[in-house]
Amino acid sequence: MNKKMISASVVYLGLIGAFVIRSLIMHNYEFLFYAVILSGFWGIIMKTDARLNYPALTLWLLTAWLATHLFGGTIYIGETRLYDLMLIQIVGEPYNILKYDQLIHFFCYLVMTRFVFIPVSSVLRSDAPIWLIGMMTILAGSGIGAINEMVEFAAVVAFDAGESVGGYTNTALDIVCNTIGAVVGWITLIGSAKKLQSK
Repeated sequence: MNKKMISASVVYLGLIGAFVIRSLIMHNYEFLFYAVILSGFWGIIMKTDARLNYPALTLWLLTAWLATHLFGGTIYIGETRLYDLMLIQIVGEPYNILKYDQLIHFFCYLVMTRFVFIPVSSVLRSDAPIWLIGMMTILAGSGIGAINEMVEFAAVVAFDAGESVGGYTNTALDIVCNTIGAVVGWITLIGSAKKLQSK
């Protein structure tokens, strides 16, 4: 395992460990469920890094997202959970835009799209058109977002977490933010994709 992977893993898994302890203190067992999923995801990254060589920036962006996610689920400002905090009131009820939750969904799938670009670009032919690589990358990033929503649904069923996860409107807004994040993530990668094609 290379130095960048070791450094990012220490911080990533350290964050999860710290918030597992905090969740146990708070009796937030739903969050422990997420910690297991996130640890498994990082395990996949560690296992595939030798072949795919994830850029250090992308690893640290994912670690930064993890920190924002963990803070969102366990930190309260007064009586308001950070995930429910309204940052800028662009749209009021029933959509409540822009909340911390929506911003983190956007950021998460910007980062996830940067991740999936690496395996996607490695399996597509070098002469594949940029638009096709972009479409596959955005769909892959958004697909991870769909898996995330299924994980949240599993938490609702297992831990009766409906109040903290939200209803249909919240889920739909999550998907919109995930997709916008994936599109912006791809835009940040177009230059990299063109360089790969020119090699």
